[in-house]
Amino acid sequence: MAFIYSSLATFGLMYLGMSAVDFSIRLRYFTISLILIRSPVRSLGVAFALGIYVALAPICCGHKNQT
Repeated sequence: MAFIYSSLATFGLMYLGMSAVDFSIRLRYFTISLILIRSPVRSLGVAFALGIYVALAPICCGHKNQT
């Protein structure tokens, strides 16, 4: 889902850069791209936080490997 939203935002920003398009349409694509980019950034942050938690939780809480 994050990949799809970031791809749509990237395509919107690419369309925004074309000078042949009317400015009001370009502004609309810019606002849509800003809305779409929030979800991938949030997903990346959650994935990073979860990865840090999974990696550091055994160290922090004193869990020992019981082999």
